Amino acid sequence: MVQLTKLSVATSVLSLLLIACGRKPAAVSLDAVPAAPAPKIINEKIRLSSSENEFNQFIKRLTDHLNESQNQVKSQSTIASSPDSASPSGSGKNGNNETITNNQEQGVDEGDIIKNVGDHLVILRRGELYSVLAQNGAASALSASVPVPVDPALARGVWYDEMLVKGRNVYVIGYRYATLDDENYSSIGATEINSFRLEESGQFKRLTQTFIESSDYYSSKNYASRIVNGKLALYMPRSAFNYRDNSFVFSGTYTLEYAGSGKFRRNALFTGWKDVYLAPTLQSKYYALHTLALCELPDSGSIECTARSFVGSFGREYYISSDSVFLWLEGFVFKWDMKDLKLSAHSAQGTVLNQFSFRQDKTHLHVVASMPLITINDTAGDVGCRRLPSVRTVLSSYPLSAFDDKAMQPNDGVASKDVFEGGYPSGPDQNRFAGDWLFATRRSYNSGIGTPATEIVVTKPFSDFRSVHNFHGSVTRIEPVGTKSAFVVALRSNQAENERTVSAGLKLVDAERPDWNAEWLDLAGYSEKESRSHGFFFKPDGNGISGIIGLPVLSAATGSPLGMVNFFGSGSSNIAYFRISDAAQLSHLGTISSRPEQEQQCNSSCYDWYGNTRPVFLRDRAFALMGREFQEVLIGQSSVTEQHDRVILKR
Repeated sequence: MVQLTKLSVATSVLSLLLIACGRKPAAVSLDAVPAAPAPKIINEKIRLSSSENEFNQFIKRLTDHLNESQNQVKSQSTIASSPDSASPSGSGKNGNNETITNNQEQGVDEGDIIKNVGDHLVILRRGELYSVLAQNGAASALSASVPVPVDPALARGVWYDEMLVKGRNVYVIGYRYATLDDENYSSIGATEINSFRLEESGQFKRLTQTFIESSDYYSSKNYASRIVNGKLALYMPRSAFNYRDNSFVFSGTYTLEYAGSGKFRRNALFTGWKDVYLAPTLQSKYYALHTLALCELPDSGSIECTARSFVGSFGREYYISSDSVFLWLEGFVFKWDMKDLKLSAHSAQGTVLNQFSFRQDKTHLHVVASMPLITINDTAGDVGCRRLPSVRTVLSSYPLSAFDDKAMQPNDGVASKDVFEGGYPSGPDQNRFAGDWLFATRRSYNSGIGTPATEIVVTKPFSDFRSVHNFHGSVTRIEPVGTKSAFVVALRSNQAENERTVSAGLKLVDAERPDWNAEWLDLAGYSEKESRSHGFFFKPDGNGISGIIGLPVLSAATGSPLGMVNFFGSGSSNIAYFRISDAAQLSHLGTISSRPEQEQQCNSSCYDWYGNTRPVFLRDRAFALMGREFQEVLIGQSSVTEQHDRVILKR
């Protein structure tokens, strides 16, 4: 899904104050910075409309506030939702299938580009499904392939991003642009679900196609689809703003029927006014209809959904636990209960980085958020280049029992603790929970050298514990290893006389051993390949934190650019493997390199928005998916080697 215009939806940002490099700046004080007026709250008790007239009255209130907001200057005193917000236009078992995806929550399977079905691995790549036999004792082999679109006329204007499996059924989730024109919207896109059955032979049987009107769900960090308790959970935003006359519009959301020749027509009503919650929201320039669909997945491959929506600002980040879906908007955190799609909310503050800023336990939702820091006194001294902190990062614990239909809870009911102040550019680079422990990073350029100074802060809710690990480099990934340790990946560089050596630095951090300073393992000449969480996998041995790690990397030897994480994988890649010993020592076992061949002609979804490289651990075997190459890997005690012939994914 092309993001030609990625609109930041932050309605108010306190800018970082930049001090010119190379000069001694004077003392700077922000004591006198006035607080801009807070956005107005459109108070509304959370409820489903009792009548169409009540719903229309709510829409009129939104429209009135919308027109009012067009004439106001944006506030600069608060920070809105995630900068990765949409623009307006683990582990667990799944039947007999092994979970091979690096899921955030146990029992919540996230959509990815490779899944296991029985003795096969199913791979989604550039609009095609491939099945690869991975039966124990036999060399892997390509069994079959099938194009995802049901009609060649549907191969354009669509991105097939994610795939989920239940039993032997395979579900491909994509986003299709401009399915039809509408008098209120210039064009309407659709979330698309194609279902297939993988036969024991590895052949695909096409089952059903479902098209549901929506705006683009794409996020560079999150995933649109999950399977939870055997049901498909889909988050689908939709623009609710008519740019022609600055009004809120809602005429119902429909499923679409394919009429042939690339054309669609509206079919059945998917959500109408009876399905939309009236809910509190902050006055905004843009509104979106936020929809959660829970879908039964019978063996027939049909999609039988129940959906509930509410109207809120466009900015959002969402987190899905085993029983709830949380949506973070400016001023509120909303909660859908997955038993009945009942909506509740809690007042909230700040901006979250991504879905890894959240963790739910039995009693609380724990959230890492960055908040504006208005009063700052700073004397820059002799530092050549300095940024003044403009935010503080806070770990807040929202009682689940306090979520209600009003969202007017006082702040004193939320336990909060400071994690750190400042950070470049505005808060943490990375954050991740491992069990109850939070690992978060703060980066700055106060060190006076080319590579940034970074702190890894470790803390936990309802505790005074806080430890700090300092180093030079930029953290690109934090992954939990067990329930109290984290695997940290950083880009580290050394500069000397026209030379720049870049290395991927890897380190273990143990929350309960703050004095343990594990050595960095530097892979000179390498950088991380994938930024998505699914690019990593840890296969535990079952004893403590020992196990095997797979991580996509790029090397200078292949002519790949270094110095940054490749957020979208469209080039060649390699996978490095590491062992964590019983004594928590990290060692590099070796790297499996791709041998890029000329790409075959692509007919659909021809860019790898979700990356193209995955380490795969299936039962007692290991594999490397590298673009269109699929290689079995033999992992020894101190090395890795290629096993059997390489499989090339081709039609």
